[in-house]
Amino acid sequence: MKKNRKNKNPQSGFTLIELLIAIVIIGVLSAIILASLNSAKAKGRDAKRIRNIEEIRKAIELYVATNNVAPDLGDPNCVDPNTTDVYCFTNDWTGGTAKPWDDFTAQLNPYMKTVPKDPCGIDCYNNDGFHRHEGYFEYVYQAPAMIAPLNNPPDVTITSSSYRIYATNLENGNPKSFGFGPGSF
Repeated sequence: MKKNRKNKNPQSGFTLIELLIAIVIIGVLSAIILASLNSAKAKGRDAKRIRNIEEIRKAIELYVATNNVAPDLGDPNCVDPNTTDVYCFTNDWTGGTAKPWDDFTAQLNPYMKTVPKDPCGIDCYNNDGFHRHEGYFEYVYQAPAMIAPLNNPPDVTITSSSYRIYATNLENGNPKSFGFGPGSF
């Protein structure tokens, strides 16, 4: 025996209005989730910056304990605070007047196999080489010959074992630098 099926409404389905409402709700939820993810990524990069700078500082301290001077960036004058050379610094991106980051990382190699770079990397720069965010995102090392002329703070004595290592700018509501050494932030 065959049952006879009757369609109560042969045009059943969603109306255009119902579909549009569902699409709008999904879109709003997606926007909220993406905004939360971007904030979490920035917090994660800040946490990584803080850990990286701490690890680099430990490697520099081991270098200083072994050699009695701070890393010289391939220029022996950089460890002499009386030289007052404002070019005795390096950063983890290429460009500007900095000494090569590779010279710095080579000196730390026995104490730290790979010296990290800022986690934002190339994402923080546009095609013209300018920063996409409001500030620079880089790691900077300053040798004694650079710290001495800055005289920051003025009551700190700069010696051949003095140095400053810092990350410029944290993304999550803290634009200040984070680092270690004379006049740290």
